[in-house]
Amino acid sequence: MKKYFLTALILLIISVSSFPLTWKEALTLAEKNSKEIAGAKKQLEASEWSYRKAFSSILPQLSASAGMSENTADSTTEVSRSYSSAFSVSQTLFSGLENIYNIQSAYADLEYQKATLLSVKTAYYYDLRSAYIDALVAQENVGLSRQILKQRKQNTKLIQLRYDSGREDQGNLLTTKADQANSEHDYSAARRDLKLSLLKLSQLLGKDVLNAESDTKFSSAGEPDLDQVLRSTPTYIIQQKQLELAEISKNKNISEYLPSISLSASRRSTGDEWPPNTGSNSWGWNLSYSFLPGGSNIADSFITGSQLDAARYDFEVSIKQLRYDLENALLNYTNALELLDVAKIQLAAAKERVDISQAKYMNGLVAYDEWYRIENTYIQAQKGLLSAERTTFLAEAAWHKSYGGWIK
Repeated sequence: MKKYFLTALILLIISVSSFPLTWKEALTLAEKNSKEIAGAKKQLEASEWSYRKAFSSILPQLSASAGMSENTADSTTEVSRSYSSAFSVSQTLFSGLENIYNIQSAYADLEYQKATLLSVKTAYYYDLRSAYIDALVAQENVGLSRQILKQRKQNTKLIQLRYDSGREDQGNLLTTKADQANSEHDYSAARRDLKLSLLKLSQLLGKDVLNAESDTKFSSAGEPDLDQVLRSTPTYIIQQKQLELAEISKNKNISEYLPSISLSASRRSTGDEWPPNTGSNSWGWNLSYSFLPGGSNIADSFITGSQLDAARYDFEVSIKQLRYDLENALLNYTNALELLDVAKIQLAAAKERVDISQAKYMNGLVAYDEWYRIENTYIQAQKGLLSAERTTFLAEAAWHKSYGGWIK
């Protein structure tokens, strides 16, 4: 009884730690466990607070204070106390537009971090999808290699019988046996590749994965307006916000040539009792203007101007490359879909031919060389279809990545 209970417990543990994985489940796990995505989210959170903080420069600044002091003379034991309280308010009326540009800069940085988070997600999900595809294709390759090995063994038995009966020569028999040995190696290698691909997928998700389940059907990307798609990609938004930040930095220089005006008021109370009853009020305004800050304002104008020009050049180059990458990704996916259909047709034709040649060979209507060539063509067509599927999977993932999306 204890033995059966222990066995059931072990099976339960295995079923919890290792499980068949669908793509939707992989996405859910990635959202929870990805350190890259978590880090980008925290950076976005910091930018949100920086944006809120930027408004503090245009809001009133309030402060309050209270104090008590105690004095004891050397010649007497009398203790005198004094109390004080103060409240002050200040408001910046004009700061050379610096505060406005600080708000604009904080908002541009916030949008930049939003696009960065999307970019991080896109890159991570592409890597995850690639690992998922490798595991899926590796599983199919194990099944295909097993099937090919089975066929090679049958062929060896067939040629051995024909050789024993004097109807085949030793060279054909040895060739068939060599093909079987090669298939045995391919099957062993396929199982090792599967183990490695599942390890990679498990590491990305932080969970042991037993196998990947295919629940995806290919769909055409259509004919999207790539110029419109381009403007919504995270890469475009990131480059755009970098250019915007450079423009704000350049415009912000004007504040170094403008005065600052502020208004302040305070209420102060003192006395020997609490609350103090003797008070005074004060208010005032302040105007400051730096006539000659050693030429730093002029230097800053040249620096930010050059940085803005460099940002514009970088933006133009990056957008051209992005537009090309979109076109290339769409083209590769379209080509992959077409080649996948071709591979299916080729496999169907090879299957029909191998069935016919097998019957003819058994009846002595075709020679070994012809039968052998058709057999190998069929096997290559099977492998070709699997390769075409992998290429299409990856091309699909790359297309989604190019515009900042992923397969959901």
